[in-house]
Amino acid sequence: MVPYVSPATNGVTALCLEPHDLWLSKAIAGRPRDTEFCAALVQRNIVNGATLRARLSKVKSLDAPNRTRIIDLISTLE
Repeated sequence: MVPYVSPATNGVTALCLEPHDLWLSKAIAGRPRDTEFCAALVQRNIVNGATLRARLSKVKSLDAPNRTRIIDLISTLE
């Protein structure tokens, strides 16, 4: 989690997913809008493939077909 505070939050600290973790959660969900979101994060250089692959390797509960789908998605977006 990444803390986020600004004058607009009126002293409240929001805890947000780190962009690579957010990307992976969206990629695992696999909905069309999530794939578009993932592509936008890559296009804007907010996430990078090496970090995505490293984080994906830590996700133990993902089945092989979905893991392959996400690896392919990372490769496609680079």
